[in-house]
Order: sequence, then structure tokens, then C-alpha cells
Amino acid sequence: MGEIEQFIDYLLRNRGLSANTAAAYRTDLTQFASFLEEYAPGATVLTADYLAVRHFLGYLTERGISRRSLARKTSAVKQFYKYLAAEGLVSDDPTAALATPRFEKKLPRFLTEDEAGEILKEAVSRASNPDLSRYKNERARERAAALALRDLAILEVLYGCGLRAAELAGLESGRVHLKRGFLDVVGKGGRERLAPVGETATAALSAYLAAREKLRPKAGERRVFLNHRGGPLTARSVQRIVAKLCGGAAPDITPHVWRHTYATHMLEGGADIRAIQELLGHANVSTTAIYTHVTAKRLRDVYDKYHPHAQDEKKRKAG
Repeated sequence: MGEIEQFIDYLLRNRGLSANTAAAYRTDLTQFASFLEEYAPGATVLTADYLAVRHFLGYLTERGISRRSLARKTSAVKQFYKYLAAEGLVSDDPTAALATPRFEKKLPRFLTEDEAGEILKEAVSRASNPDLSRYKNERARERAAALALRDLAILEVLYGCGLRAAELAGLESGRVHLKRGFLDVVGKGGRERLAPVGETATAALSAYLAAREKLRPKAGERRVFLNHRGGPLTARSVQRIVAKLCGGAAPDITPHVWRHTYATHMLEGGADIRAIQELLGHANVSTTAIYTHVTAKRLRDVYDKYHPHAQDEKKRKAG
């Protein structure tokens, strides 16, 4: 096993990283190793020095890579060498003096209450009265009806519980406690948290669970959300389903937009930032703090639109 694969194995076993994050690290580090092979003949990841790493980052910049991607790749290389140094595979860390590029954080996209309500209303309509006319047999009709209930439950859980796509896809039946009003969620890094479930999400999830057998789950399948073949949904499948459900209203709505919407609406409703941190499963409150910027911007927009002094200022500038 090469050094990169050793590092990836370490991340998966000891850091609890998701498969997607580990795959991103592998891609970034493989690109770095390929760069060394082509542009620094004789150099390897074990012999590369500070200058070689700087040349790699310069090469990426010249190719027009975004600052966000550059920051991610720099972080991957830095963590890789930190691991190699800790394992005694390199005597000096060539990235020790390397700073991770800063990038401007964009405010998260979220839905207004009206936008979320319209999308959910449409999903409720489809789940209550699914179009089964094109299905020729009862089995197919039952499956289609169960899938419509599943889709509504997905949206309600995303909005009502603030789950990530991977968390929703990984949710197991033994972690659903509707009578007690919560889900036991396994998040990033294997961290567990309790996600309260409101009445609306509980009703949608209960209706889907009652119809889940119509999807013919494979033997021993514990995942709650299934595909049309009875196997578990993946995070990517959840993304596709959400995009399809929300496409008519706004094609750029993703599961994470629903998560942002959940947090923003909670904060606007008066929830404490620390409580939202716990509900979202953020390891650090600084990650949650971006939602205060979102609501602050909305408050500023309201002020600019309605306060007399703001209106007077607009008139002066226009005049």
C-alpha cells in the first residue's frame, strides 16, 4: 500500500471521514504525486521539499483553479505531510510554513418560508394523489404510491430535522423513535446527535414507513429510505430526488439548501445559535455562525425597504 493509500486508510479508520471526503483527498494527493512525477523528475511524495509544493500550488493557480479548490487541495497536502511526519516517514514537513489560502465564504442559499411551503404543498399533493394511470399492474401502482410517500418524507425530514443528504441516506430503522419524537443521527466523523422530529415530519415519515414494505426491502435491509428496487438510497440518489421534486420551483435546490433553510428559519424564529449548533451537528460554533450573517443581511434588507430614513437616503441619492 502506497503512502497516499495508507493516509486514506488512516482517515477512514481513525478520523471517521466520509467516503466522499476520503475520495476527494485521494484525488487531490494523486494529482500532487502526478505533478511531481512530471515536473520534478526523481521527486516523490517522500522527498518533495517546500519549493516543490509551492510549484504545485503555482501550477494549480496558473490553470485557473478557484480559491476554494486551491484551499482544499492545500489543506489535503498539509494534512498528508502532517501524517507522514507523525509516522516518521519524512524527517521534515515541507508544508510546515505553508499557509492555507483564504477564500471568501458565500452566504448559504436558503428558501423563504413561502418557497418552502409551496414545494412541500406540491409534494403533499403528489403523495396524496399520485398519478398511477400509466402503471399497468397493481404491484407497480403500489410501488409508485410508496415512492411518492417516500419523496414527501425525504423533504419533510430534510426541512424538519436539518439532516445532511448522507445522514438521511444512512438513517436506519432502529434509530427512528417517532413516539419519543426524535431521530438518532450519525453525522460527520461518526458523531451522533438527537434530531427532534416535529408533527408534520412525523406524519410524513409514519405514512412512508407504513408503505415501505411495498418497495420489497432486501433481506436484512435496515436503511429507512429505499430505492425502487428495495435497496438503500445513496446520498447522490437523495440529491437527484430533491432536484426532481424542486425542479419546477427552483432547479438549484439541493438537500443542503433545505438544511440551510432549516437553520435559518430556526434562527429567525428565535433559536439560540448554540442550540442550532447542536441540532446541525457542527463540531464548532464558528461553522454555525454563518447563519447570523444570513439573518443580519435579511434584517438590513427589511430596514432599507421600510424605514423612513432609509427611504429618504434613497431619494437623496436618486435626486
